[in-house]
Amino acid sequence: MKKKSTEGLIAEDPSYLTFHLWLLIAMACAFAVFISIQTGGMSFVIDNDSTFISSAIMLFFLSSTLFCGRRAYRLSRELIAVQYRAQQASVFGNGLNLQLPKDSALICEGTWSGQVLAKASSNKEERETMIQALEEKILGPHDVGWFITESLTKLGLLGTVIGFLIMLTALIGSNQLELSAMQMILRDMASGMGIKIIATVVGLLCNMILALEWLLLDRCAQKILSGVRLQLGTRGFNSSSNGAASLNTPGEFVPAQ
Repeated sequence: MKKKSTEGLIAEDPSYLTFHLWLLIAMACAFAVFISIQTGGMSFVIDNDSTFISSAIMLFFLSSTLFCGRRAYRLSRELIAVQYRAQQASVFGNGLNLQLPKDSALICEGTWSGQVLAKASSNKEERETMIQALEEKILGPHDVGWFITESLTKLGLLGTVIGFLIMLTALIGSNQLELSAMQMILRDMASGMGIKIIATVVGLLCNMILALEWLLLDRCAQKILSGVRLQLGTRGFNSSSNGAASLNTPGEFVPAQ
């Protein structure tokens, strides 16, 4: 049987590419925070937000970014395991030219995708079950991450609503038209306007940056899952002398006797 061409189907990303991209984003954010502290922007945001919504958004952003870094490192190792198994598998021939870390074998043993590929069953239903379990481990936490990312924008909108309420309260609560009273009203309205603008801007910025991080993680996860499915789909099994399944030509399956 003619072998299937798999050249170009397995992701040939450099090792730890996703983690390195996350590091670039994290360093850019750290530099922006440093500049905002030096120029007084950070203190302006904290001092002028009496509701502390902007501070809560930044705390959520920081914790989510650190979690994304942990996931980026984990998924980068999972992709290395998939690439290593593909490079070692005879069914892929010499179509893959990957520069993998020297400890790729050890990385493969400690990853979910490496274990799935190593313990691949000759039964199609069992292989599909293993892939579904792997998909849950790879993509499961991403749903929570996207929920938090969307919640940052909603928290910013909540700050907008609270700012409007403060402005309306300042207008409704005063029946005097004296100059001192008008100055107080304008000061309260400015405070409400500041809360509205600051919370909205902080929420939108954090949302966009986190969305970029989770997009990188989603892309890496899809490469892992497609690589696992491709290898299990093109891997053939044949019966050995003890009745166990062994590799055969791609796409060909001969059940154990």
